[in-house]
Amino acid sequence: MTRSKRLYRIADHVGQDQEAAARELTRLGGQLQEHEEQLARLHEYCQGYHQQLAEAQARGGSAARLANYSQFLARLNEAIRQQEHNVASAGRAFEQQRQVWIEARARVKAVEKAAERCAAEEARTEEKREQRHNDDLNLTRLMRGKQS
Repeated sequence: MTRSKRLYRIADHVGQDQEAAARELTRLGGQLQEHEEQLARLHEYCQGYHQQLAEAQARGGSAARLANYSQFLARLNEAIRQQEHNVASAGRAFEQQRQVWIEARARVKAVEKAAERCAAEEARTEEKREQRHNDDLNLTRLMRGKQS
């Protein structure tokens, strides 16, 4: 097996690593998007409850009811903080995986380029060999023609 063929096989193997990294990147991107969407829903929900609390206060709602709104909003704000943490963690994981994918892609390109250079060198070597062979044949024919 020629060196270029071995390198192309290595490139295929490294390409599989790149594809696996891309699949993981896609999966992590989906998780990040889900966390961001959940955070947006929590913010909308919180905004709605703040509005309900303001309306209850304007109507002069009972102290117990206002306390319940406040307690629920505190829990909701804690859920938002937790979801913000989840978004940040998912974002870091996505960026780390993006770097893994970029490095894998660079390895594939490097091995493919090396394989292409080897293939070109092998082609030049083969071309020179064929030229030498043809030159030898022509020289032999010429020598035979002179002997006749």
